[in-house]
Amino acid sequence: MTNHGVDTPKGRCHRASRAEYKVFFTLIFMLALPFAILGWAAAPLLRGGFPSQGPIARALEEAGSITPMIFLA
Repeated sequence: MTNHGVDTPKGRCHRASRAEYKVFFTLIFMLALPFAILGWAAAPLLRGGFPSQGPIARALEEAGSITPMIFLA
C-alpha cells in the first residue's frame, strides 16, 4: 500500500504584496507619530533631558517592529 501523504506537493501560501506592507507601515507610522512627539516633548519634564532618538526615529522604529508582527500572524 502506498502512502500518498508523504511527498505531496504543497501549495504556495498567500504572501502579502509590498504595496500592502507599505500601506500598513505608513498607517502605523502615522498613528505612532503623535505619541512619539508627545513622549519626546514630555521627556525633559519627566526624565530631565531629551531622549537620544527624535520623535520621527522613534515612530519609524515602532512601525518597523509592529508591521512585521501583523504579517507574520
